[in-house]
Amino acid sequence: MLRGWPPALSSGRALLNALSGVPSRSQVNQWLQHWKELKSEAESTHFQALEAVLLGRCCQDDRCGFRAAWMLALLADGGLLQTQDAHCKLMEAMDAAPSSSIERELRRALLGLPWELTSGSLLMQWAVNVVFLDDVPASSVHQSLRAIERYLLRVPPGDWGDDKGVLQEALHHLVVHSDKPHIKKKAALLRARLSN
Repeated sequence: MLRGWPPALSSGRALLNALSGVPSRSQVNQWLQHWKELKSEAESTHFQALEAVLLGRCCQDDRCGFRAAWMLALLADGGLLQTQDAHCKLMEAMDAAPSSSIERELRRALLGLPWELTSGSLLMQWAVNVVFLDDVPASSVHQSLRAIERYLLRVPPGDWGDDKGVLQEALHHLVVHSDKPHIKKKAALLRARLSN
């Protein structure tokens, strides 16, 4: 790799070793900065290879697997993923995720990508169903609301069709049954946006 680059970014193995060693947030921010500053096709190809290693590592249920998924979520949130067909590859990884925590981070990565019809539709199916489950974690409810919000921002009202009624039902359920005021408020705001 280029002089001055962190050793962790020299290869997929080096990156996984660094993730296994519990990197500091400042180290991770430095890695993200290098992703952000890539300037050539060769660098883009190198980072695609690193991302492929992260995607593969997500299938192992350990701390490194979780951190690999977490790293992908940070990259997606920052608009930095170089992977071609990232939506499809993240969905495949999510299907193979060995734990709910890894699945949550991969879902967060999907939510960080630009809206895309296939993954967006699958996220919406999950979002409107998860709120009705018993003992659903707060993080899942937050992701559900985030998915619904992105849907309302990206899909024109004329294209909502039958989704509108399903969304209203899910949001109404949260307004009535959630014991967290901020969730009730967010659900109510989204429901009002849906009605307008």
